[in-house]
Amino acid sequence: MQKKAVSKERGKIIHPLFVRVTHWINAFAVFALLMSGLRIYNAAPSTICASRRN
Repeated sequence: MQKKAVSKERGKIIHPLFVRVTHWINAFAVFALLMSGLRIYNAAPSTICASRRN
């Protein structure tokens, strides 16, 4: 089992660099997926209201 690093101020747990980097990679990936999903949603002709089709 790994020991958790603890900072000198208030005993806060410091996450390893690997955890912090992968967190931000995942955060960027979620943001990119959200943006691409919105682009697909906005480009789909089936998302136009029925009243605007006539």
